[in-house]
Amino acid sequence: MVRVKDNTVNPNYIGCFFNSEKYRQVISESSVGVNNKNIRNSDIDEITIPLPDIKKQDEIVDKINKVKSLIQKKPKILDQLSVLERFQQTEVFNEKSEAN
Repeated sequence: MVRVKDNTVNPNYIGCFFNSEKYRQVISESSVGVNNKNIRNSDIDEITIPLPDIKKQDEIVDKINKVKSLIQKKPKILDQLSVLERFQQTEVFNEKSEAN
């Protein structure tokens, strides 16, 4: 096991890695069994986490958090777009009705 100094690793960066597709892929390749997939401790010990400098880790975490924030806002944005669409349809079709 490798230990790192607190000022060289952003714990949120490590969390992002464990939520990544790359991590799921590594775990899937390491798991054994048919119905109940099992992962050996030795497999977990062998996982390599890419570790750029702390500044780059912070940038990566910020980008991922911004995307997550947009995803969380998506339902509200879609609702607002739906309201806008209905408003525009009403406005357009009422104008055509009044023109006739």
